[in-house]
Amino acid sequence: MKTLLHQGVPAAVARGFVASGWTGEEALPWARRGIDPGEARIFLALGFAVGEAEKVLADGESALAVMAGWWRAGIPLDEVAPWRAAGFTAQEAASLRAEGTDVEQAKVLRALGGGD
Repeated sequence: MKTLLHQGVPAAVARGFVASGWTGEEALPWARRGIDPGEARIFLALGFAVGEAEKVLADGESALAVMAGWWRAGIPLDEVAPWRAAGFTAQEAASLRAEGTDVEQAKVLRALGGGD
């Protein structure tokens, strides 16, 4: 709690992270951005960096919606954040994966105009 408060995080936000079992240093980047501690846990489990999670939320999606959508598409947990950060939807990622394309190859294809 002290770490968060000393870094300027409002007490109500800090309290939510502490009550959810976060440590100060771990919570700090998420708390500074005002991301709900529960959503932050899901984003973290999916491999999202704080800035990426913030973009998802700004797009009107919740962490739970992201998790459910990508799981339904059959994308492994550790691949969700890289595919989404590369600009692919869950369905696009699933289709490309079925063809044997990984996220790095897909980014190159997209950049060359062949991955849409």
